[in-house]
Parts: sequence; C-alpha cells; structure tokens
Amino acid sequence: MDHLAWQDQYALGHGEIDQQHRALLSLLRHLRQAIATSVDSTTIENSLQEIVNETLNHFRDEEKLMGGSNYPGYLGHRAAHQNLEAAMGKLVATFEADPASFTLETVAALGELILHHICEEDQPMVQFLNAPDATAATEGKLTAASLF
Repeated sequence: MDHLAWQDQYALGHGEIDQQHRALLSLLRHLRQAIATSVDSTTIENSLQEIVNETLNHFRDEEKLMGGSNYPGYLGHRAAHQNLEAAMGKLVATFEADPASFTLETVAALGELILHHICEEDQPMVQFLNAPDATAATEGKLTAASLF
C-alpha cells in the first residue's frame, strides 16, 4: 500500500484542511516519481520547494484557524509546525549541498513526518475546531488570533 496516497484514515473532517493535506501528499508523490525516474535536479528542486511553500502556507492557515477559535493547544501545535519547518529546511539544505543524496528514502521520511503531523497533531485540533461551541465561545472575546 502506498502510504502517500490519500486514505480515508487521513481524513479529519475539516474540508479545507483535508484538501490541503491531500494536495501535500500529491506533491510528495510527484516528487517521489521525479526522483524514481531520474529527472533533472532542477525539476526535483522545484518540486521540493513547492512542497515547502505549500506546507508553510498550510501551517499559516491552521494557525489562523487555531488562533481564531482560541484552541488551547495552539502554542504546542505551533511549536510542532516550527519543528517540521526546521526539518524541511535541513532537507532542502541537504539537497542543495548534494542533490544525489536526496533519495526515495528521503521522500519517504519526509512523508512520514507529514503523516505523523496529520494523524497525531492535527487530529485533536480539528476535533476542537469541529466542536459545536468552538467558534461561538470566542465571539467578541480576546483570542489567540487577535494577539498574533
């Protein structure tokens, strides 16, 4: 089974977040295919940079949602984003230093990091966001979103 193919178990029940997760997995599969078919390093670099950009945009969207709903796990989740961003930065630096060292195993490891984040970090956040009183409880109140 291809763990980078979208599976029902990855669905969190939030349309926007689930769509962004699907897109990230699709980009990872595209990068994996590029490496497997030995395309030029510029194409691989562009694919890798697209994954980084989409991940950063996705994280900003999640942080807006968390802040706007006053999610109690906001700071921990944001720290998880920062850790994943740092890991991705190291992968980009590794690629830039030696493109040949960026292998299918590297893509699999990146995929595992992202899937772990989806299944372990995002799941409780989305459960909170989907709770009926999550947004109603913050209307007119100071929230994390208004602080950042």
